[in-house]
Formats: sequence, C-alpha cells, structure tokens
Amino acid sequence: MSDFSVSAGILSDPIAFPLLICLVSSVVGEATYTESSQTGPFIPQFPLDIVMLEPNLIIPADDQKLLQCLLDHHGKLTPSPDSQHALSNLNNRICEILDNIIVNPSIFESGQLDHVRSVGSFKLNTWLNGSCISDLACVFRTLPTLEAVQNLASFVRRQLTSNNSSSEHVNCKVELESYGFSVASGDCIVQVLITTTPMNLNRTSPDIHISLAAQKIALASIRHLRWAEDNATHTTVKVLIRILKDFRRRFRGFSYMNSWLIDLLAHYVVMNNPSRQPLPLNHAFRRVFHLLASGFLLPNSTGLIDPCEQGNLRLHSLMSLVEQDEICCTAQVLLRILNYEDYPSLFTHTDLDDTSREQLLKTATKSIDHLSTLEWPEPVALHSQQITENGKIKFD
Repeated sequence: MSDFSVSAGILSDPIAFPLLICLVSSVVGEATYTESSQTGPFIPQFPLDIVMLEPNLIIPADDQKLLQCLLDHHGKLTPSPDSQHALSNLNNRICEILDNIIVNPSIFESGQLDHVRSVGSFKLNTWLNGSCISDLACVFRTLPTLEAVQNLASFVRRQLTSNNSSSEHVNCKVELESYGFSVASGDCIVQVLITTTPMNLNRTSPDIHISLAAQKIALASIRHLRWAEDNATHTTVKVLIRILKDFRRRFRGFSYMNSWLIDLLAHYVVMNNPSRQPLPLNHAFRRVFHLLASGFLLPNSTGLIDPCEQGNLRLHSLMSLVEQDEICCTAQVLLRILNYEDYPSLFTHTDLDDTSREQLLKTATKSIDHLSTLEWPEPVALHSQQITENGKIKFD
C-alpha cells in the first residue's frame, strides 16, 4: 500500500478534502511567489491529482446522481435544432461565397484568397445555447490590407442580399471588425477572421493591414481545430467542454480561461489517466475541480502545455497572477459545494457580481453542515500594488 493510501479516506469527507486541496494550493503558491524573486532552472510543481496518484480509488456508487445532473444540465446548454440549422445555413452560405472567389479569382480584384476554414466552437460542436456565433478563418495569399477586407465584406454583403440569394439573408448586416468582418442575420452571427500565409506575417504593416496579433489568432485557430479534430473528438470531452464553458459564463473566476484552454483541460481530465481510457463524465467533472483547486493553473505548476506552439508554452503563464489565483479560489469554493452534493447551487447559481456571490454562498451554506461556514477565499495576489508590471510579486 502506498503512503498516500492511508489518507485516502479523507477524499469522501466534504470538509477535509477541500481543506487538503487548499493546503496544497497554498504550498504551491508560496513556493511560486518565492521562486519569482530567484533565478535558476524551471522546476514544474505537480498538483495533487487523485486519478494519477490513486488509480484504484473507488468513486461512491451514488455518484450517478451527479452524472444525471450533468447530463440534464448539458441538455439545457445544447442549442436547439432550429438554431443549429439557421447558423449552419449562414455559415455554409458565406463559405460558398468565399470559395467561389478562390475558384474564380477574377470576381474579386482586391486580393487573392488561399483557403477558408470553419473553426472554433461551432465547428467542434461545443457552442452554447443562446450564443449563435460561428467563426471562419479566411487566409489571403496576398497581404490583407484594410481596403481589401472592406471590399471583401462588401462583396459578401452583395452576394447575400442579391436576388439570387436566399430570402432569409436579405436583411443581413455586415460590419467591419478588428479581426476582419462579421455577418449577422437574425440571431446568427458569423465572424470572418482575416489572416495571411505564415510567410507573409513579417511583412505586415499596422497602418495598412489587419493587425499582426489578429492575424496570428486566426492562424492559431486553424491549428487548434486540426489538433481538436485529431485528439478531442470523444463525446465525453465535448460534453465536458460545453459544461465548462457554461461555468465560465456564470462564474467570474473562470472568465479568464479562454476556449482553447478549456478544450485542452477537458481533454486532459478525460483522457490523461493511467488506464488511457476515457473517464466517465462525472469522474472527469470532479477531476476538473480537484485539479484547479489544487493549483493546476498557478505559477510554476505543470499546467497545460500548448501542443500547437513551440517552446513548451504553458497556457496559464499568459494570465496574470491575480487571474490564476481567482481561478484557484473559485474552484475551491465550487469543489466544496460539489462534495456536499449541493448540485442545484452548482448548476443554477452565478457569481457575476458581489450580490450573486453572496446569494450563492447563502444558498449553499444551507445545504452543508451547520458547523461549517462557506466563505470565498481571498486571493493571495489580490492587492495590485504588490504586483509589478511583469506580473511578479514585490516583497518588502
């Protein structure tokens, strides 16, 4: 029996386990902030991951209650067939217009298009109900000047509103954006992300072309799609992605996690385990909060390495210390609510402002032991005056 096994009994204790998580998080955090003032090789800290440490740990049999709650909640987050049909029609119509330019370049003289791809949540079928937005990455062979993008947007608008086009898109609105342009028809929006081939990026001029940052994001979205299509097609991964996006929408502390980080996190908790077999949805959901609460996205943690970028980029390193700490604190509170099986609070309440946070804590407290008090932990890096411009902690 491993040394860790002797304490495995606390895992079922809704009070002791969150306290253990908080303790580990604090140790990682303190080591991290001390490390920020020192020099030396980067030594990643591994968070407390029960799945990897104790693969034989048995989840309580009544965890089926959580599984049913997750499935019911996911059903509410899934867009209706009508919404899917409407967004798919608009997305496909714009793709058709842009593909015609590629096949017949003479109809558009402001630039040459290389290829067009659907990217993002709509393509991966992980978008949320009420958010009818799809993304298209449009790659120019030539440099995408602001004038060329404006002309392309006008061309798309004329094609959509022409007599030969479907009547449902006649009243569509096309607007220029920092990333390219968007097309809105009814409740549906298609965002066209403009970029050029990688070899042309260094020739970009900020006064003439779409910004370099926006173009890099568009190219990255294509790489992300390819990776997801090769690695994250399992149904459990997609269901978990949609649920985590909803938590990001409802809880301020999770708003710092972008869609790419959520995709990688969902894939990690489902697929990265000793058996190399997908974890059930309820087990993977618990694992998300165990990891985040134990400091998985705190400084110096192993975190998630971006598989589409060079240099072993850890995605959480792009966030500020305050943002990393907020994610950890939020996960610790929600983990405690989860361990007390207060699923209504977990899936219905929000933390969008101080009032909703107070209501969440008040409601959840009624479901826990009267000897316990549910409080929101204060982030270690809360005080901005202690943080330097490069995100490091200042010590007196």
